[in-house]
Amino acid sequence: VEAGLGRRPEAMSHSNPGFDIRSIDTSGHLLLIEVKGRIEGSTTVTVTRNEILTGLNTADRYILALVEVRADDTCEVRYLYNPFAGKSRELHFAERSTTFDWDKLWDVAEAPR
Repeated sequence: VEAGLGRRPEAMSHSNPGFDIRSIDTSGHLLLIEVKGRIEGSTTVTVTRNEILTGLNTADRYILALVEVRADDTCEVRYLYNPFAGKSRELHFAERSTTFDWDKLWDVAEAPR
């Protein structure tokens, strides 16, 4: 999707700092993308503490990419820009992840741009 938008994406290693893809847009701006894929019909998605903190700290450059994988192996991708807007920057010290309602995120996400 990123390459199709004319950007230069780079997949990060599994020990990444809160995102899966680092992408440079045509203006040279850095975007950080966390990818969450789910099989069609899934009801929840879990986002780690580190992913949330990275999203809060880089809100204008952070994208939560939602990928719905269908039974016929096709998929649809939607982007949620500034996905943690309204979330408190103060996470509980013991909070390791947060579970979100997939349908609610999917409904407010949009086509990649």
